[in-house]
This record gives sequence, C-alpha cells and structure tokens, in this order.
Amino acid sequence: MASTLGQTWRHREIIVVDDGSTDETLAVVRQFESNEVRVVTQPNQGATAARNKAFSLSRGDYIQWLDADDLLSPDKVAHQMQAAGQTGDGRTLFSSPWASFRYRPAKGKFIPTPLWCDLAPTEWLTRKWEGNLHMQTRHLAR
Repeated sequence: MASTLGQTWRHREIIVVDDGSTDETLAVVRQFESNEVRVVTQPNQGATAARNKAFSLSRGDYIQWLDADDLLSPDKVAHQMQAAGQTGDGRTLFSSPWASFRYRPAKGKFIPTPLWCDLAPTEWLTRKWEGNLHMQTRHLAR
C-alpha cells in the first residue's frame, strides 16, 4: 500500500478489493481507507474477479493492477502517463522494469528483458512468445 500511496502521479483513485481473505488483510487495508482509498470486500472468487470488481468501480481512464505482494517505484505511473501523452496510439502497451524477491524487497533483482520497452501489443506478444519471457501483468491500461 505504501508504494501505491507514494506515487508521484497525484491524479489517482485507489480501490482495494479484499477477495475473501482469511488473515488480517482487511483490517490492515481498512486503516488506509479515506477519500482517496476505497476498500470493498467480496467472497473469495480469485484474482480475475477481484480485478473485474475494481474495474467496474473505477472512474479513471487508465488502470494499474497491483496485488498485495507487488511494489511500484515512486514514479512508475508518472513515467507511463508521460509516455501515454506522447504517443498518438491508444493501443500502445506501456511496460516498465520489474524485479522478483522472496522476503526482502530491497533484495529484488532487476534483470532487463526485451519486454522492458513500450511496444505495440502484437510486437510485445511476439517477443514474449519467441523468447519464452515472463512479464508481470501489472500494466497501465485504458
């Protein structure tokens, strides 16, 4: 939640969907509830249903999916919004570096791949398939 609230892009709407968690997740996210952070709950239906719920409630033009174990660099959304403003093609897929880590986010390893650039969707898929590359589904979508 801290990496979401710490974004330099200030035009945001944060929707947290608790998908039937059985731990203390709901109590933790309720602490952040405000005019800027809306928390909704639903019975456990999985990640797709949670994303669809958030999407149905959203009012913005772009979506940044984020799961509980994800982190964003502070200027990630600002960089992508700047790139979106510079392209005339509404079908551009904006990508960014990502790192995996197990227990300590500071130990994340950022290893560049051919997907670390802004591409037309067909080119992105071609590179992903040909190189058997992995990219998280954390994207800015219209």
